[in-house]
Amino acid sequence: MKIFLNTVFITRHKERIPIMFYKINDDPFEVDIHVQLIDVEVSKTHTIHVKVTNKYTNKIIFEGNQSFNIEAEGQKPEGYENVNRGIAELGIPLSMEPDEIKGVNTLNIEVTIEGSKQNVQLFLAGDVNG
Repeated sequence: MKIFLNTVFITRHKERIPIMFYKINDDPFEVDIHVQLIDVEVSKTHTIHVKVTNKYTNKIIFEGNQSFNIEAEGQKPEGYENVNRGIAELGIPLSMEPDEIKGVNTLNIEVTIEGSKQNVQLFLAGDVNG
C-alpha cells in the first residue's frame, strides 16, 4: 500500500491554526509546514522533500529534505506494538530573514513523499514586500 499525503498546511511557527496570509515586517519570517500522512509504514524511514519557490518567477527560495521513522523514534503508541502501518503529522519549520523574500508576494510550497505531491500557497504582504 502506498503512503497517502493527506493534507499540507502552513501555520505561524509553533502554532496550530492554518494561515493563508503572512504579514512581513523586520522580524524573521517563521512558519511551520504541517504534513499529514496516512498508511505510513512504521518501520521504514521516509523522506519528505520540501521546495519553496516564488510563485511568479519559480525562483527556488528553499529546498530540503526531512526524514523520519516512527518505530525508530519511539512514537509507536502502547498497545499498537504489532501494527505495521499508521498515520503521522510532521511540522517542518521554515525560517528566513525578510531580505531573503524581498519582493515576493506569494510562496508556492511543494511537498513530495514517495511519489505523492501536494502544493500550497502562502500570500505575503508588508512594507518589505511592497
